[in-house]
Amino acid sequence: MIALALLVLVGTLHAGQTEQLIGLLEARIPQLMEAEHVPGLSMALIRDNAIVWKGVFGVRTTGKPEKVDDRTVFEAASMSKPLFSYAVLKLTEQGVFDLDRPLDSYLPEPYLPDRPLAKKITGRMVMLHRTGLPNWREGGWRNAGPLPLLHEPDTRFTYSGEGYLYLQKAIERLTGKSINAWMEESLLKPLNMTDSSYLWRKSFQNNFAGGHDKEGNLKKSRRFYEQGNAAFSLYTTPTDFALFLIEIMKPDRSAGHSLTAQTVEKMTTLQVEPDTADERSRRSLGWVIAPEENGGWVCHSGSNGTGFRCNSRFSPATGSGCVIMTNADNGRKVWEAILAIIDSAPLAENPVPADPKVATWAAVQRTIKYDFRAMNPTSKTAGKIDVYVPLPLESPRQTIRYLRLSENGKQQIFTDVHGQTLAHYSFETLEAGHWVDMGFVVGITLKNMRWNANAGSAYPDAPVLTPEQQQRYLMPENNYSMETDLMRNAAAELTRDAPTEFDKLVSIHDYIISKIRYVRDNQWDPAAVVLARGTSSCSEYNYVLSGLCRLAGLPTRCVGGTTNGFRALPATDTVFHRWTEVFLSGYGWFPADCSRDANPIRGKRSHFGRVYVDAMVWCRQAGGDDDTLGWEYRAKLRVEGNDPGIKESHRTRWFLFHQRDELEEAFDWFAGDAQATPNPDLLECALLNWDSAAPENKLKMIRTLAAAGRNEAIRRAASLPEDDNLRRDCLKEICDSPDLAETALEKSRQLYQFRSWFRDNESNLVPTPDGRFELKKRAVSAQREVDNWRLWLRECLNGLSTYIGNPSLTG
Repeated sequence: MIALALLVLVGTLHAGQTEQLIGLLEARIPQLMEAEHVPGLSMALIRDNAIVWKGVFGVRTTGKPEKVDDRTVFEAASMSKPLFSYAVLKLTEQGVFDLDRPLDSYLPEPYLPDRPLAKKITGRMVMLHRTGLPNWREGGWRNAGPLPLLHEPDTRFTYSGEGYLYLQKAIERLTGKSINAWMEESLLKPLNMTDSSYLWRKSFQNNFAGGHDKEGNLKKSRRFYEQGNAAFSLYTTPTDFALFLIEIMKPDRSAGHSLTAQTVEKMTTLQVEPDTADERSRRSLGWVIAPEENGGWVCHSGSNGTGFRCNSRFSPATGSGCVIMTNADNGRKVWEAILAIIDSAPLAENPVPADPKVATWAAVQRTIKYDFRAMNPTSKTAGKIDVYVPLPLESPRQTIRYLRLSENGKQQIFTDVHGQTLAHYSFETLEAGHWVDMGFVVGITLKNMRWNANAGSAYPDAPVLTPEQQQRYLMPENNYSMETDLMRNAAAELTRDAPTEFDKLVSIHDYIISKIRYVRDNQWDPAAVVLARGTSSCSEYNYVLSGLCRLAGLPTRCVGGTTNGFRALPATDTVFHRWTEVFLSGYGWFPADCSRDANPIRGKRSHFGRVYVDAMVWCRQAGGDDDTLGWEYRAKLRVEGNDPGIKESHRTRWFLFHQRDELEEAFDWFAGDAQATPNPDLLECALLNWDSAAPENKLKMIRTLAAAGRNEAIRRAASLPEDDNLRRDCLKEICDSPDLAETALEKSRQLYQFRSWFRDNESNLVPTPDGRFELKKRAVSAQREVDNWRLWLRECLNGLSTYIGNPSLTG
């Protein structure tokens, strides 16, 4: 679990650091949301007692186009409590309410007549969660079921929503007003929290986020709160709630609704000795106070069963804070990761000012392994095989620390016309049922980088393309559809009034992401087909952007890379990614990633002019049949002579960084020349020498990987010889059940079939305590299956209508 944290700086956060942080959040939040099936998120970032950024991502309801904005209303859930507590403390300052007087004394009759000890409960005990009441009575608060007392009041911590409801009843009796009417009058209106209410409003319907389950499916059993509840019924926005945090932190306490500095201190510091076993017991009057070693933040989260997860944290000492609201049950994982990002941001280096065209910051180091496997799953022998593997590029944003290549079949390393370094592997033949592996391990430093191109003046040292390069990067390649009226007219219309090359690029980029929806469908259609269809993969976005830009006179090249998506390491990438770089005169190459910007969860231009540390770039080329790599952006396979049906497999593993000497020790261990067992990451990297390893060392590696809980052990066991039942026995040894062992064995007899099976099940092959593996079943809801069928049907109909309506496709 990622540690919960919020950024607190000593003094004012530099504006440049805030900009870096915002850029990082804009890139990472959509990826976190995608990984955790969170359709929508809204947040507000506070610096120096002011909102400096409102981040909005995704959609209000899955499957619908309406996007989240800064006025989209979420359920605040338990974050309702501190707002209510603030208003109650104001009554205390006015002498209207006594925090230490039993709540029953404010009511006409005992609240719990059959619980005599409940008569001791006070407002202070409620705010500190020391009433002895449970969170909620059996059957829920509306059903008026029996409400037990778990322990004597004020003896220990027990989190309780029922306690806040008890306090609410006393306040309503005292003021003669419902909680919503009283809160609007005493705090919501004075703070200009216009999109907030403890009751459902019909006006919310126009901009309300729906709650979703852990799979991202809309929860059908929605209920709207028509009875106010101080513990959880607040509807609000991060912007509104941030105004409340600013109210607490502001130095000026003279407003009529403001608490005094003395009372604010009680709200923001520990008021009772916490239970050592439960950090939730670290309570002030209405808030949780994090331990000093974790930053000492004043915080409160919210979680309703209706599909909302949110969090708020702040530091009165610095005027910093943030509010995050999500509309899905997995939202907690996302806001935890966001807070960890915020916490780490000040430790990052400042943008490097040496080159005015770019800024880099927040360097990370990674060890990355790339595998390419050429397989002959047929019964016939293949002819000569040549494989060209692009190698990671050295650039201002990525520095190569070491690079180790597989030696099996390696012929040469060379540099092509684009400055791309490639390794050439060659094999005279590939027998039926055999395969060959190639690849590399690289230790690399990656940085966030932002290109500062705009409509301003040119840079005096900017690169210049030669006439030959101009011709190459403006060439009308077949996938770019530059000869079609659709592409020509679009390029002319989009750039007619653009005064600069940068403005042309912005116009084309924004048009594409507004017209084309991202769908990863394994199609690579020409640009005109993609533009007419309205859906695209990352490669197809590259075709459309390159075609329109080249028609507008802007040279382009395609860029390929791998990404870990900010997932926990180690992480596997089998999909890879492509985007476009556009040459701007007087500036240089500028990245534009339409596929990421067009994702509905991401904000507009989140990857326009930016590349983040989750991506390693390893390929730059014009994009065309004449290149060494052709249209590929990873390894390229060519077969000379007979090709009975060679299959390919690409796989990249991201690890934490390991030093070169540690890597070499792992290779020595695999060769049998070292005794100490390496780190599991390094074991996987040493597999680069699998083909040359002795059989006994292969078995040693498989067993050690299995003991380390790495399911790569199954992948390697499936490649052992089947003679003498070696493969079967090894799989039985490391699989928890005979069924899994038999399945893996059966799949392994068809090379490409095993590759597909392993890719589909990799995340569900989990280690057991005894160093074996079991296959966990994936939970797919009925609703998601229906949604998948609907998406398939919709794409079929879209494709059919495009086909029928385009005469060039029916000839």
